Amino acid sequence: MKLFKSVFFVALLGLLLLSACEKAEPAKLPEELVSAAEPAPEPTPVSDPEPEPEPEPELEPEPKPVPEPTLRPDPQAETDDSGESLWGFPIDDEHYAFEVPTGGELGTVLVTVEEGEMGEFLAELFFYVWRSDDLTAPIQAWLSYGMIHHWTDIFDANFDGYADFSHTLMRGNANGTFEFRLWDEENKQFVEVQYPDDASFSFGTGITIDEENQVLYGYVRANYCSGYHCFFKWQGNELIGIRRVEFHNPTNPDNEHYEQLFTVEDMIDGKLTEVYRRAFTGLDSEYKHPTEEAWEELKLWFDINYHGEE
Repeated sequence: MKLFKSVFFVALLGLLLLSACEKAEPAKLPEELVSAAEPAPEPTPVSDPEPEPEPEPELEPEPKPVPEPTLRPDPQAETDDSGESLWGFPIDDEHYAFEVPTGGELGTVLVTVEEGEMGEFLAELFFYVWRSDDLTAPIQAWLSYGMIHHWTDIFDANFDGYADFSHTLMRGNANGTFEFRLWDEENKQFVEVQYPDDASFSFGTGITIDEENQVLYGYVRANYCSGYHCFFKWQGNELIGIRRVEFHNPTNPDNEHYEQLFTVEDMIDGKLTEVYRRAFTGLDSEYKHPTEEAWEELKLWFDINYHGEE
């Protein structure tokens, strides 16, 4: 009887424990373990940035067309010797005309200049070229900028046997800029001169021709006692700077004396290279006047064939 009760009691206890296990909620894992166990979210695909469009090349502005000349020659004025007209074209504050005896098939041609619109500092200047046997229309026209000046030089600038010209566009106290053109006999028109890119070279006060050495010469005035001399040669229709001779601005080492530097630079292998340097000292009363002895040494460098003592 006691044995039966013990077995019964053990069986009952097992049923109670089993029932309690079925009703109990499952244990929960800590949140950090749950999140660690979850699969990582797939990364959002990142697309490559779209390439920026290449900038469009800047277009050079089209040159302003040269209008038809506003003037035609007045036959009644063709023989006017007053200086107020030439070939019947007027010469006044807004118009100018000059002859160029080309030495070619067309003989002497006429260049007229008409002032157009005025800008902030400079005016449009329209150039027209006329042949003597037909004044109904110009044979050439171009646009420049400057002011009307009645200053023109006629010379054979490139030593080809035909006349060329320079016409002053602007003028300061001493230095100026020029409309410089060469006569092209084959095409019967003037062609523009290409100046050196190097700003160290300029014609300054005007254009001088050295026919013997086939060199062009100019002087740029800095002030009353300093400036530089430029020498040019031709390469096709392009001017090449070949020598630069400079009187530098004097300094005053003391109250009684001055010192002035003199330098010479030659174009060697495409580079402006100093080949001579000397400073001269004198009294203030001799300011900007080198001594005769000094000048004998300096003037040698104005001969383009001189390159210093051996």
